[in-house]
Amino acid sequence: MKIANKKLLRVKFDTAWTEKKVDKAFYEVRGKSSDGKTRDIKVAPDSTVMEVA
Repeated sequence: MKIANKKLLRVKFDTAWTEKKVDKAFYEVRGKSSDGKTRDIKVAPDSTVMEVA
């Protein structure tokens, strides 16, 4: 959550889960921005940001 909060300011995160694809695992965090849009961020276990949507 700390990485998500640093990357996406003014987003209130409310859901997080772990996903596994092939041999890689990552965390996905979802929340809403101040303008009401849903935002997602994928973070690797080593804290590398993989995707921001």
